[in-house]
Amino acid sequence: MELIQKLLPIADFCHFHIIGGQGDELELWQERCSDSENITFYGFLSPAVVESMRTQFDCFLAPFQLNVMIGPGTDAAKWMSPLKIFEYMASGKLIIASDLPVIREVLEHEFNALLCRPDNPLEWLSALRRVRDEQERCAEIAENALEVIRTKYTWLERARQILKNELAMQ
Repeated sequence: MELIQKLLPIADFCHFHIIGGQGDELELWQERCSDSENITFYGFLSPAVVESMRTQFDCFLAPFQLNVMIGPGTDAAKWMSPLKIFEYMASGKLIIASDLPVIREVLEHEFNALLCRPDNPLEWLSALRRVRDEQERCAEIAENALEVIRTKYTWLERARQILKNELAMQ
């Protein structure tokens, strides 16, 4: 949310839809962004509702931070499992995500996503401008993501990889 808050005034051609969050955290961000008209907070929504909303968006942002602290001295950024990335890939929409090693295990810049440094709002702004100005190219990148999810990240392919690893260990 810190990145999105920085983008609000400089990406005034975008409307940000924030799904998720609840309680004090949701209220905090609603207050922090109350001066901006280009953001809507939905709070928690059921997966079925979120799925139906996905078709309405031009792209998805995955602004993971350089550090994701889950406890004293425990940074999860190096080994987190970015499940939302897979949902975004299946949507057929462009993904703009943080350029982190764990994300690059799934996404490749300019092939199936646009990757930006998590601490550089101007890179994110540039990527958002591309969504607006380079619709054909962005559609190609989104289609590549959809093809990757259909071929590389299916349950059948996962089972093949497990069997392959098992055979290699024997």
